[in-house]
Amino acid sequence: MLRLSRQYICPRCQTGSNLGRRTVATQHARGYRQPKLSNEIPIPEASADGQLPPWDQWKEKFGLVARPKPTLHNMATARKIVKGFGIAEASSPKVVLEVFAGPGAISRALCELPPSKMSKLIILENDPHYLPYLHSLAALDKRVLVRPLDGWFWTSYTQIAEEGLLSDIKVEEWDNSLKRPHPPHSQLHFVASAFPPAENGEALFNQIFRAVASRDWLFRYGAVPFSGVIPDSFRKRATAPLTSIQRGKLACMVDATVHVELAAPLKLMEDYAVNFFPPRTRGKGPENMVAVNFKPLGYQMMRVAGVPEWDFVLRALWIHKKTPVGSSLKFMAPGAQNMVKYMDQSKLGLLEKSPRDLSMDEWSILMDAFDKWPFHPRDNALSDSVLTTDKRIR
Repeated sequence: MLRLSRQYICPRCQTGSNLGRRTVATQHARGYRQPKLSNEIPIPEASADGQLPPWDQWKEKFGLVARPKPTLHNMATARKIVKGFGIAEASSPKVVLEVFAGPGAISRALCELPPSKMSKLIILENDPHYLPYLHSLAALDKRVLVRPLDGWFWTSYTQIAEEGLLSDIKVEEWDNSLKRPHPPHSQLHFVASAFPPAENGEALFNQIFRAVASRDWLFRYGAVPFSGVIPDSFRKRATAPLTSIQRGKLACMVDATVHVELAAPLKLMEDYAVNFFPPRTRGKGPENMVAVNFKPLGYQMMRVAGVPEWDFVLRALWIHKKTPVGSSLKFMAPGAQNMVKYMDQSKLGLLEKSPRDLSMDEWSILMDAFDKWPFHPRDNALSDSVLTTDKRIR
């Protein structure tokens, strides 16, 4: 059986991470908490026909309790989103791993795909008020497996792997020479039906791209495509172009690892009330959501110098995002200015640019010099010398 990764388990709360001690420390620092659901709202009974309740009953069924994410209620929108995910275009049946499913609008749209396009749907959802509607779907469609797990925690994915739910997934070769999106994994597709907004979802969102680069987590199986309904602010920061004020470390990670495309027009979910639950209160609430596809690239430039090294340099320089790179090297590590000696001398002009103005090719030149510098930080120094909670890095 393939294990997803060696885990670090936090002794404080038993939170696990496939990406190590620093990731769990970030989870604590960013204040992630399991949602507190009201005990006054009884667990609803789902109808035997497997359908979602009528919209006018959602408040009665689920209440307006605090939840860490919005959930889609509009089935017409869900069908358009699933069509945009491209699973129906696959040449072989897909195993879909769906997280943050809510009561299952996108789940039901996925189940409308024939077995020739989707062979299995694994759903992770831990909200007890939503689970009856997922179990009613599973009772009608034998392809559906529901587990009451939180998709935010890395340990949830290890649990389903240890249960054998991913045992039929092949490990496929990854052609690192391809200068384009890699052909998608022939079996597996990851879907996040509604990423939690703000810092809760942001932590997981950022870590996924690091996992692509390091071929960790689900990407141990190969170039697994992933799709999701995400806050629009996540999309804007992930795709921020050069010179943009929104460009940060995340945009660099995304540019280095995946091809991004909209799965549905932005206007599809502009009307929040028509699409999502719980409703906004007095105009306040979660931001607009968008549907996006992420396709891993063939060539993963971060694997060349090393993902921890890339992570370190990006964090160190993005803290000084408005400062020319040549002036901020001294803050990265003692003697870091000396890495300039190992740069292609015809490329020294990039040192006059700020991080938001550097192309990915220019970042690669910096990383090559960092790698050749004999005194660059290594091992624990790569993760301990820059605070991962510094919001200037974003």
